[in-house]
Amino acid sequence: MTPTIEKLLRIQDYDSRILKLQRELKDIPSRKKEIDFRAETDRAASSQAKDALKTKQAGIREIEVEIESNKAHIRKLREQQIQLKSNKEFKAMEQEVANIQKEIRGLEEKAIAIMEHVEQFQVEFRSLDKKAGENEAVMKSDAQALDKRGEAIQGEIDQLTQKRNAIAGE
Repeated sequence: MTPTIEKLLRIQDYDSRILKLQRELKDIPSRKKEIDFRAETDRAASSQAKDALKTKQAGIREIEVEIESNKAHIRKLREQQIQLKSNKEFKAMEQEVANIQKEIRGLEEKAIAIMEHVEQFQVEFRSLDKKAGENEAVMKSDAQALDKRGEAIQGEIDQLTQKRNAIAGE
């Protein structure tokens, strides 16, 4: 083989290696965007779960307020019962108290069911939040590795380009 053909083959080899590295370097920003998208998706899911938890806890507080309101109403009715003169009025008031107490029991059962659901949801939320944190760390590490790889690729491209130009200049 002649020296010129050998030079051309070496230049061709450098060119193909440079092209391959340039493609890989060009792909890094899209890979980083993908990592950022996954991280944002995890954060959004965690935020939605947190909001749902707060909503459920607010629902429990509303029920508790309604229960207290009903208990205060029962106390008022009991005070009014003392002043009643007829047995018929007393029984009617007693029936109203019983209905309110029944409503209170229903509200308390509803609150307990929601509390149980909230406890289960809190466990799931903590797990999701922990997983999101772990994923965030892994994704940050992956992004840093991509940055380092990009720098290494650029350095390698520069070296190969210098070698290629040196051969081409001969």
